[in-house]
Amino acid sequence: ASFEFFYNLDTVPSMGFTVSFGDKKLLFTGGHSLSKTTADDLFHKKVITAARRDFFHSLAKKSNFERIFYDAPLGNTRDMTSAFESLDQEDFSGRLLVNHCSASNLPPGVSRGPDGKGIGSTLIFKVTPPKYSSARNLVESVEGIMFFKGLSIDYAASLVQVAEIKVIKAGEKVMEAGEPILSMSIILSGRVNVMYSSDARTDNERSNSDGDSEGDGGDGGNDGGDGGGEGDREKEKENESSATAETHWVIGDCFGEEALITGVSTINAITATEVELLQIANTDLQWILAGTPVRERIQRCHDMRLSNVSLENVLQNNTLLSSLTRAQMLAFEMDASLQYVEADTTVWRKGESADYAILLVKGKLCFPNAIARLMSGLVKKSGTMMVKKEDVRHNYCPEIFVGGAWIGNVSDIIEPNGKHSNTLKANTDCTYFKICAKAISDLFMMNPGLFVALGGSEFVI
Repeated sequence: ASFEFFYNLDTVPSMGFTVSFGDKKLLFTGGHSLSKTTADDLFHKKVITAARRDFFHSLAKKSNFERIFYDAPLGNTRDMTSAFESLDQEDFSGRLLVNHCSASNLPPGVSRGPDGKGIGSTLIFKVTPPKYSSARNLVESVEGIMFFKGLSIDYAASLVQVAEIKVIKAGEKVMEAGEPILSMSIILSGRVNVMYSSDARTDNERSNSDGDSEGDGGDGGNDGGDGGGEGDREKEKENESSATAETHWVIGDCFGEEALITGVSTINAITATEVELLQIANTDLQWILAGTPVRERIQRCHDMRLSNVSLENVLQNNTLLSSLTRAQMLAFEMDASLQYVEADTTVWRKGESADYAILLVKGKLCFPNAIARLMSGLVKKSGTMMVKKEDVRHNYCPEIFVGGAWIGNVSDIIEPNGKHSNTLKANTDCTYFKICAKAISDLFMMNPGLFVALGGSEFVI
């Protein structure tokens, strides 16, 4: 589909967009973007150009859109009514849907948009796709897999030719840890829930858990001498639960890549919805990808996962980066290198070239005296600090960083001649992923929204 974004006619900056695919076109807008009268008035006052006026006139034509979603001005029914005054209400009956407005305030011929979230509140439109779009979409789905980065489109086309599309109902198991994998799968539609074994708890969580177990064990021994009693057994169950990570994969994500090397699954995966998969058999993968770097990339990621230091697992402990898609996580994983440093080691110094960021796996790191310097105003502010459960405007900095922390200002790293703003030191022996500037730059250039969210932060935990 193609998306076209534009500024609405509004008293505050706001965005609208159209989305087109095949024979269907949808519009999401707000403000006075649907008012021909307002567009004409602003044109006569020389606020907008003739081309922009004509663009807003086109938005008000019913024949141009299957549905129009309008974001109502909160608490201002008069503005909303005036925004529709130039529309033929009968023509738009059933096509114009309004959000953020009670049904009693709606003008005649206008309906409310769907309530709630999820598939149950999703509008579905039957589309006649353009000629050859299905084949093109399949090739693009294969080409977009991070393991295939840098390969020519011929490889993607060859894989599509031998692939098979399979539809699986919700609640079906598609992978089980320890079981053979016969094919690599790419999700074309739907969602898959994934569970895998992981010791991805932070150092604080592990130490608290261990301390609680010892206390409970003492009490249990006094009561019955059975090795800890019910307290210990409950704690063991909690520890087992905390050592299991859960995430989900969506459209465009792949799984079962281990089919190319070991042929054995390391995760459990169950379909959350009906899922359409593009499956490529193990034998076809081996034949078509022979001589490419794909096998080496998968092997490298697989080895890290087996050693229980999977980057994907560690990211689950990060408040922002845990929401990355699997493709984005794989982009980091393929280029990351695992590093070890001893306690009291200086990882980098303030003013040194910012060539990489780190994702902490185990241990404790700190910005020495950062809190004192932060209070005295010597550390960069204006959104350079982000932290879990804190208002970033307060520029709070923790005394230590633990597992899951991302450390390194992305803006400084991808800028030529960027410098570190703080010295980073290891309080204990540490294990971390080192992610180089090129990998960071490549990912953020493809995902500008992620760059906006993370770009100016010295750290995210």
